[in-house]
Amino acid sequence: APKPSFRVFVYDPDSIPALRALTRGGSFCKHNQWGMEVALHDWFLACPCRTDNPEEADFFFVPHYTSCLINHADTFEGCDTKQLCGPTTELFQQVLSSSQHYRRVDGGRDHIFVWGSGMAADGPFATWRDWVPNAIFMM
Repeated sequence: APKPSFRVFVYDPDSIPALRALTRGGSFCKHNQWGMEVALHDWFLACPCRTDNPEEADFFFVPHYTSCLINHADTFEGCDTKQLCGPTTELFQQVLSSSQHYRRVDGGRDHIFVWGSGMAADGPFATWRDWVPNAIFMM
């Protein structure tokens, strides 16, 4: 098989507690209208472009299922689809600040996020403009 033209490292929710909280409920979320976030996570896990070596990576995929989780109002206290969600914003900040692969100085330009609802990044990651203004957003 030909070598992929780019390599993607997928953050592992099992190794980052904050990310684990953002990716819970995948089996439920996968089969509803917000399933795109889970489907693309699964796709990147199976993609020939995936690498387990972050040193080889051109991009870093940050999985999360916030569209599904926030749309179920009891998942994160005080969050719904009409406001900024403080708990998930804090979790995203924890994920990035604990990462050896994220560099704030470049605005996260090598990081990929999927936003599967009308909230886009603003609801679940209210401070994204400070943390990842140059990231790749798939919507």
